[in-house]
Amino acid sequence: MEKEVQNFRLKGLQLDDMMRLKKVSQTMKADAAGLKAAQDLTAMKASFSAVTQSLFTIMETMKCTDEAMYLQYCPMEKGYWLSYDKTIENPYAASMRKCGELLKGMAKADYPEPVACH
Repeated sequence: MEKEVQNFRLKGLQLDDMMRLKKVSQTMKADAAGLKAAQDLTAMKASFSAVTQSLFTIMETMKCTDEAMYLQYCPMEKGYWLSYDKTIENPYAASMRKCGELLKGMAKADYPEPVACH
């Protein structure tokens, strides 16, 4: 995942977006390392949620997506995930598959000319 983050081109981004991406990518690297090192399910869920938020921020800032993408949230688990579908399929709790809400969405049509996709 670290290599993917480093491969993004920043051409065409505003300075404030570049600074935001730098901060988010550093956070994402730390969260991904936390996910890799997690020893229990609670730690894995927390790191997965954090990586998800960072990834969505990167995609949104770079205005880069091939398909519709939705940021979803489970208030019971306090966890975020990404989905290609608006339908809630909660990955955090098998007993609560439909628990969650759609927070944000983005689609290729929203960004007709990608600013900085790789």
